[in-house]
Amino acid sequence: MSYAEIESLCGPKVRAAVELLTKKLDGVRVPDPVYYERTGHDPIASIAKALDRAHNIFTMSAAGWSVGKQERYVGEVFDLLLPMMKVARRQFTKQEAGLREREDPAAGSGQAHQAESRTAAGSDRACAPAM
Repeated sequence: MSYAEIESLCGPKVRAAVELLTKKLDGVRVPDPVYYERTGHDPIASIAKALDRAHNIFTMSAAGWSVGKQERYVGEVFDLLLPMMKVARRQFTKQEAGLREREDPAAGSGQAHQAESRTAAGSDRACAPAM
């Protein structure tokens, strides 16, 4: 799917996040420190990257990754991902409040957060998160 198609379906904010999450730029791999630094400055890309990494860590053993590869991958969490998430947490304070609400259902109905999540992509269409 092209960036233009992503923008057409999901809006310019999602397109920008997808571009940031793409590790190759004009056929050249973006160095990891640059990739994570850029990703940490986008509210969508930072959360998507963290969730992707969490999923990969959860499933890597079943996927048959060698112990060495697993150790390197987890090491990147401490060296690259956590610093990126700290930057994102400071910039996007509404995300932290939304996470607290999800952890404590008594904190609110969640309806405002759901509406904010749907509109974060600029759309209620196919790419809007299911809540």
